[in-house]
Amino acid sequence: MSSLAIGQVLEVTAEKLAFGGSAIARHEGAVLFVPFAAPGDHLRVVVTEADKRFYRATIQQVLQPSPHRREPKCSLFGKCGGCQFQHVTYEEQVRQKAEIVRDAIVRIGGFDWQQPIHVHTGEEWGYRSRTQLKCEPGALGFNRPETKTVIDVPSCPVLAPALNDALPQVRAAIATLAASRRTSHSNGPGSVSSKSLRSNTSARSGDPNTPKLSRWASPHSWTSSPLDGSAAQSRAIRPAEPRKNANGDSSMRP
Repeated sequence: MSSLAIGQVLEVTAEKLAFGGSAIARHEGAVLFVPFAAPGDHLRVVVTEADKRFYRATIQQVLQPSPHRREPKCSLFGKCGGCQFQHVTYEEQVRQKAEIVRDAIVRIGGFDWQQPIHVHTGEEWGYRSRTQLKCEPGALGFNRPETKTVIDVPSCPVLAPALNDALPQVRAAIATLAASRRTSHSNGPGSVSSKSLRSNTSARSGDPNTPKLSRWASPHSWTSSPLDGSAAQSRAIRPAEPRKNANGDSSMRP
């Protein structure tokens, strides 16, 4: 395997997608993981990180786009850490994910698996009926890639319509909560900065298009102002349980 230097510029062709969202490319035996590359892309990349067994690189220029490359539907794709494959056609996503499973069975599991891998697919957009939102001053949305900072997400094309429709109401509830906390405990325990919200469409109250704001990641319990404008619909905001996945979903979902 050749030794590459940080900052070195290379021309490579992306071969396939890897678990986690990057594409795999090779240069003189060296393996490179390249985020936001599509299988078949001919790229000019810059080496950004070196490991004992592989390198990481970022795209400097797409020299020849793959037939599997497309424009992402979301304007925040690449800035938001919630999705990794929107730049790849859905049919190719499904095929690549089947091969990721095959690679795990053969390379990691040690099985000689020749049978087809059947991927059960659903709607590409509007399918996510459960999510965890991140909140910090001035932003409600998801973590940026590889960070814990939050990017503001006005709407998300993979969220179920009921969750998208409820985002303005969640923002209003947070603003009311923040104002009430500032009145009694200015910047004290229970501040609304850097917290998590979980919502799902399986628990609804009042308007059937309004998901229940079920948990608030804080050691305190409070009562929010109504999400749907009715005093009778006021609900408790309870502490959230810890979760490993900050965005509430896996990048492997076809």
